[in-house]
Amino acid sequence: MASKNDNIITSNNMIKLEYPDILDNFKEHIDPKRTESASFLIWYLENYYRLDTLEAVDSVCDQNGDKGVDGIYINEANGTIDIFQTKISQKATKTIGDTILKEFFGTLSQFDSKESIQNLLDTGGSAQVVSLIKRLQILNLYDQYKVRGIFICNVELDSNGIAYLAATDNIEFIGKQTLETTYISHSRNVPQNLKATFDISGLNVSKHFVDSSTLAFIAPIKAN
Repeated sequence: MASKNDNIITSNNMIKLEYPDILDNFKEHIDPKRTESASFLIWYLENYYRLDTLEAVDSVCDQNGDKGVDGIYINEANGTIDIFQTKISQKATKTIGDTILKEFFGTLSQFDSKESIQNLLDTGGSAQVVSLIKRLQILNLYDQYKVRGIFICNVELDSNGIAYLAATDNIEFIGKQTLETTYISHSRNVPQNLKATFDISGLNVSKHFVDSSTLAFIAPIKAN
């Protein structure tokens, strides 16, 4: 397997995550009709999920009445329905404890079954989350995917938050350190001619004859 240092360039100096400097990362998405956390999520989806702007905006539903859901994305690569909640702390010393994570767990319970999702649709009225669930056809895809909660924040967990997540298997926390170390700028300079090694054992490999002298091997490879 290729090591992270073989083909990934990261920098802790490319993004600022303390408030209000964090807003400079996504100032093009700041809008009076949109919360700062929604703008933060759009930026996250663009830079970490590599969605185009239109798809990122369409995945966000952070408005009043959206039942605690800030965004939804069908993650085909991981086989998950990703339910997002984002928070921006205005204090760099603040941490995330178990209380807010328990509230997010309650939000995710609305996706525990088709019946609970249907109840959300029936009671959600004109909320954006209702339109998003319908457009993504969550009910039709539910049996094929696992629901996963993604909590994104510009600060870290405290000991209570860490302990809570250790006992919870359906929430992934993305904090300041993860945001910094996994950020890859669109404007980065990518070194050329790096060697990359992949382990394809256990995978189905297809062969394709490009021409009389060229044979291509095709295999699914997950990479950052």
